[in-house]
Amino acid sequence: MKPTRVLWLIKGLGLGGAEKLLVLATPYLDRTRFQYEVAYFLPWKSAVVPDLEQAGLPVTCLNHTHPLDLRVVGRLARFLRERRIDLVHAHMPYAGVVGRLAARLVGAAAVYTEHNVQERFHALSRLANQATARLCDRIIAVSDEVSASLRGSPLLHGIPVRTVPNGVDVPGLQREAAESDGVRGEFGIAPDQPIVGVVNVFRPQKRLNLWIRVARRIADGEPAAAFLVVGDGPHRQDLVALARRMGLEGQMHFPGLRRDAPRLMAAFDVFMLSSIYEGLPVAVLEAMALARPIVAMRVGGLPGVVQDGRHGYLVDPDDPEALADRVLHLLRNPSIRRAMGEAARARVQEAYSIEQMVRATEDVYVEVLGGKSPGPVLLAKAGDRR
Repeated sequence: MKPTRVLWLIKGLGLGGAEKLLVLATPYLDRTRFQYEVAYFLPWKSAVVPDLEQAGLPVTCLNHTHPLDLRVVGRLARFLRERRIDLVHAHMPYAGVVGRLAARLVGAAAVYTEHNVQERFHALSRLANQATARLCDRIIAVSDEVSASLRGSPLLHGIPVRTVPNGVDVPGLQREAAESDGVRGEFGIAPDQPIVGVVNVFRPQKRLNLWIRVARRIADGEPAAAFLVVGDGPHRQDLVALARRMGLEGQMHFPGLRRDAPRLMAAFDVFMLSSIYEGLPVAVLEAMALARPIVAMRVGGLPGVVQDGRHGYLVDPDDPEALADRVLHLLRNPSIRRAMGEAARARVQEAYSIEQMVRATEDVYVEVLGGKSPGPVLLAKAGDRR
């Protein structure tokens, strides 16, 4: 029997978490049952295209830069016919709306993964996504909190909810960690200086301006502390300027987008996250797999992964002082920091491997193509509430 032809569809292929998951998944795909390829819309977001192609997945840029031009649906439908695609698996709202409409035009199955809570998205994107969601054969959510945010929409009332959580490549991360010895030298950080860091795309939801202000409070308590803010975005220069105004020049480093971000993370003493909302951030799972304790706001899927007081600390989103205080506590107590880091690594190894994520997702494909259960379903990991 010929393998099922699956198209992964996403808006861009930059270095974001969802894009990285596609690359991480490639070694674990069942290519005896599925033949995979990838398509994306934005030509300037192509950082992981070489990784996907090296893994043997054909990648096509649809070169569509005007989101309100609905002719893209017809273009995608023609592409699906030409490539004889059996199943479209779209990621995030724009690709989800376009992908499910095109799939319905050609009779292909449609699967959608939601990576974030609904508040994260622009109102128009949210409305279009929810209004067309019932055209999906299945919907996957990356955390219980993401599932709950979907359930809370009247447009999605009655859809059963389960989740398939994100996963990371723990052995691969540990190999990268073994090469982290040169990180401190690269940034001029002394061996005895503690490092607080974060890895993310510079989006408003990450509240990096708040992160920098919290860093100032941490530096007041631990003057030797150094800070690494790994990533990039349109407001980078504003953030660099803010760090300078806060007196953190020389202590705070902005390495930009790095393909070796896990290697940098392995040098952190604490991973600090100041987001106002999240789905299930891949960078947090990676930091945990590298035995880094997490200090973050209690938002999105984080409480389902980070047990407060065991794998790090979670604080209220409106309490940045508590965020600083928890980081300072860990910097001053290395034995607690190490114990939390080891517990975090064990947590990810047990429940958040990329192989588990791929197996669960491919099970979804089999159910959809076999017609085992009609109607949209949000899938979940074993053991979660149902």
